Amino acid sequence: CPELWKAWLPRRHVETSELKHAKENFLRELDISRRIFHLENKVLWFSYRELKHILAGSLLVMAVGLSIFLTPYDIIFVLKRINLPLIASLALVFCLIFILHEVAHKATAQYYGLWAEFRLSMLGAVITLFSIFTPIKLVSPGAIMIAGKADRKILGRVALAGPLTNIGLSIFFLIWFILSGNKPALVGAVYSPWIALFNLIPFGIFDGAKIIWWNRKVWAVSFIASLALTAITILLI
Repeated sequence: CPELWKAWLPRRHVETSELKHAKENFLRELDISRRIFHLENKVLWFSYRELKHILAGSLLVMAVGLSIFLTPYDIIFVLKRINLPLIASLALVFCLIFILHEVAHKATAQYYGLWAEFRLSMLGAVITLFSIFTPIKLVSPGAIMIAGKADRKILGRVALAGPLTNIGLSIFFLIWFILSGNKPALVGAVYSPWIALFNLIPFGIFDGAKIIWWNRKVWAVSFIASLALTAITILLI
């Protein structure tokens, strides 16, 4: 049949298109799995630049945390009776609360195949530094920067990971304090949910804005949980 090619050509085009889409999907899934499960995806891999930023941010956060227990009126008294183990324990608690919050963001973003690294913010670092000398403590020296294709669900989950980590840490520290009466545990129980509550503010650049954009119910539950834990731990002081 001399006109057979007219029937055969579209079918060939359809089959080629289907095979092309199947190949693209397979390569996309292979690439995502390679980025998530293999070493070259650099999950929880930190560049030297990122480590420097995390170190600077951690020092700022520790300074703000320790400044809660230090006023200009008792500096001389504290210098005379330095309790190095207590100071080291408090510094470790503040550092863990900050670092684990940021690592949770980073790990979640990388799980979805996104590039993610911590970077200091000049404005945030200045505000955090200023908080050392003021009664109002604002802790936001930087944030995890992400890049890649992501919808609101992925962005919401990445944003939720940080406050959710702080809520979990607060419960851990609260149980630890109830069982042992440990002072650093009490500080962690008070400080951790406050960090979660602060980050769950539902506007601007805060995590809460991304979470509420994704799912209002998830934001409400996490906000109420952090608020309740903050209130409970303050009553223990």
